[in-house]
Amino acid sequence: MPRSKKPKKPVAHIETTPLGIGGKLRVVVFDEPPPRDVGPLRKAHAAFQLWGDAVEQQFWTDYFGCPPTEFYVKGTTCDPMGREFTPEGKPFGRRKSNGWELSSKLPVDSDELGAHVAYLIDKLGLPRPDFQQLIRDRSISARMFCFLDNTNGDRSSEIDEKLLKVLQISQIEFDVDEYPQEVWIVNKDRKKLYKAWI
Repeated sequence: MPRSKKPKKPVAHIETTPLGIGGKLRVVVFDEPPPRDVGPLRKAHAAFQLWGDAVEQQFWTDYFGCPPTEFYVKGTTCDPMGREFTPEGKPFGRRKSNGWELSSKLPVDSDELGAHVAYLIDKLGLPRPDFQQLIRDRSISARMFCFLDNTNGDRSSEIDEKLLKVLQISQIEFDVDEYPQEVWIVNKDRKKLYKAWI
């Protein structure tokens, strides 16, 4: 008699968590650390980033009470796989400064950009009364870098004004990288002919 297969232990489960700024959010909780290069294909995700020579991993980990998804060291390769050269033999660029990054891609179970930004704001405990002064004194730039898949041209990068207000008073740049990008095709007289997505 064939032995029954042992059921695979789930590596993650979904929880509903309240947000400090109001509302609830579905969050994927990993029971084991997922592989670095494995993640769901999201149509939106966001990453809070600190950049500057004075960015120290342990200081900001202690300050926010959570480890970064990634920490980048000045002078190391910009390739996410850690490679020094491209397949064509060309060298990858080098990090111009240190970077502390916390991403929403794995934990947030949503394709809506606002949900990802809301999660990061709540996770980081923003706004914080001393945050602006800390980054100013250290010449550190802060940004919320967002990705939005808008293949069909029917999605919006707009998020709740309450979230934008938190970013604004915290001096965090809001940057959306939208794909594909909408452009106008023009003729030599600069007359618009039609829209296209690239």
